[in-house]
Amino acid sequence: MLDDAGLLHFALTGTDNENVSRSAIHLDLVKRMVGGARAKARVLVLDCCFAARRHPYGVHRVDLPWRCW
Repeated sequence: MLDDAGLLHFALTGTDNENVSRSAIHLDLVKRMVGGARAKARVLVLDCCFAARRHPYGVHRVDLPWRCW
């Protein structure tokens, strides 16, 4: 879901559409948690309706400790 500023959040069962930034999980939190894992390899599988909004072309690669394809 997008908040009022257009930032991507992952909706939860109880996410409030009127207060997304306080009731959903912000993308940066997920990135920090996955990036901070001590595992040599990490896999994160998400079932997301707005995954393509993260990047204008949808699927992409990034130069971070983790990758998003």
